[in-house]
Parts: sequence; structure tokens; C-alpha cells
Amino acid sequence: MSTNDKNFLSKNFTGAQTPRYSSAPRTVQATLTAETWGDQLTVGTFLIPLGGYADGFKVTELSGGATGFALYETPDYNTPLFEYAGGDQTALAKLQLEPGQYILSVNSNAPPAKIVLSYTEHLGR
Repeated sequence: MSTNDKNFLSKNFTGAQTPRYSSAPRTVQATLTAETWGDQLTVGTFLIPLGGYADGFKVTELSGGATGFALYETPDYNTPLFEYAGGDQTALAKLQLEPGQYILSVNSNAPPAKIVLSYTEHLGR
């Protein structure tokens, strides 16, 4: 078996039966603003470290012309990992993200628009 066939990201190197986690609340936001040169999208980025995960996602602010959001896992900026349209709380509540870097983008027809997303980050220790 080659090393490419092994899953080192999920492997428990400690030998412990159940991992322990420290949990911390986090927020990330994305905005769309009108500037003199045109519309300016500012994406939110966040990182889930190795051995951790994130869940408990909630929309804490959806303002202006915001209609929802899209989450992308880097480096694939073309295909959303998760899309939210206002009111889809059930799917959002089930969302759990594994280790990686993620991009949050606000969906809107016109500026201004803002999305603030809160979640809980769980770090293995």
C-alpha cells in the first residue's frame, strides 16, 4: 500500500479511542459594496485546522440586497460546496465542514449587501 492510499488527515496518531475537542464560537462575513469604480465584492475566508471540524452554522445577518450566500472550498472557486437561499435553515443546520480553507461569498442582485455567518469550531486535542 502506497502512502497515497492512506488517509493521514483522519488517522488517530495518539492511540486514544475518542478524541477530545475544544470548541470556540467564530464568525465570518462577506460584503458587496458600490464604489466609484464599480461593485466591490469582499469575501470572507476561514480555516478549519487539521484534526478539527466546524458545525452549528447560523446566519446572524443578511442585510441590504443579500439573498443568500455560497461557500467554496479552496482551491475550487468555481463550484460552491454549499449554497444558501434565505429560509433554508434545515440544510444549514446540518452543515459540517472538515479541515480546510473556505471562502464565503454573499449572493445579491445589487449592492449594498452583507452576510454574517456564525459557527462553532471544534479543535481536536
